Amino acid sequence: MSDRQFVCRCEDVNLHEIESALAAGLSTIEEIKRYTGLGTGPCQGKECVAPLVRIMIARGSASAETLVPF
Repeated sequence: MSDRQFVCRCEDVNLHEIESALAAGLSTIEEIKRYTGLGTGPCQGKECVAPLVRIMIARGSASAETLVPF
């Protein structure tokens, strides 16, 4: 069994990739989308943007007031 946790199932973006993007200094949803491909699949972010926002807020990378969708 894999221990990968997918944030974007359409594009196979996992939690480790999101954490790497945040560690690299990316701080907006649009930057993370361009870096990882998150939100570019068939759902167009309908299933993955909310989990991404929760991760970013939990890690202190952004506040809910500053985040805007792509």
